[in-house]
Amino acid sequence: MRQPQSSVNFSIDTGQAVKPISRFIYGVNQSLTGNYSNLTLDSMGGNRWTAYNWENNASNAGSDWYFQNDNYLGGGNTPGGAVGPSIQNASDHNAGIIITIPMAGYVSADMLGNGDVRYVKRRLGAGSHLPVNPLQAIVAEQGAAFSNPPNTGDGYVYQDEFVNWVKTNYPSGQTDPNRPIFFALDNEADIWYNSHPEIHPNHTT
Repeated sequence: MRQPQSSVNFSIDTGQAVKPISRFIYGVNQSLTGNYSNLTLDSMGGNRWTAYNWENNASNAGSDWYFQNDNYLGGGNTPGGAVGPSIQNASDHNAGIIITIPMAGYVSADMLGNGDVRYVKRRLGAGSHLPVNPLQAIVAEQGAAFSNPPNTGDGYVYQDEFVNWVKTNYPSGQTDPNRPIFFALDNEADIWYNSHPEIHPNHTT
């Protein structure tokens, strides 16, 4: 059996032809503060954002934390409240940001923190003492005029309305080349069946 090398040496030839690289390769998946305050990109990614309901800030960490709906992301009941501070933080640091748009079909409906929503779902139905489904369906396109604040009683969470909310409240993200707002189409869709079986139990095709 080959023994691993104890060290690896490499050299960089600065005399070779070079070209500019994007400033947005220097980023982290957290607030741009402290040691990270000079970076130029923030990312709001992770399993929490797959089930993020922008209308009420409810989320579910899936297999990362007991499949429980809660208010872990903060933001209170203000639409987009869990997203806004990070957008503003990136803007204040002259940086871009990546925001996750949920696409797995459902998001958290509440912040009740009453345990595994897969169990709660089984209890719904005739004679159930649980009046509210813990998950709420998402729709890509509303097909109607956007409202601000969003209609939380229509039974759906519209993702194009979420994008419109971001663009309306943070217009510099569309016009300032140093502070762009990028939209990621969900998070690690290939493992939804493992990370979020309460929402998407089947393998992604």
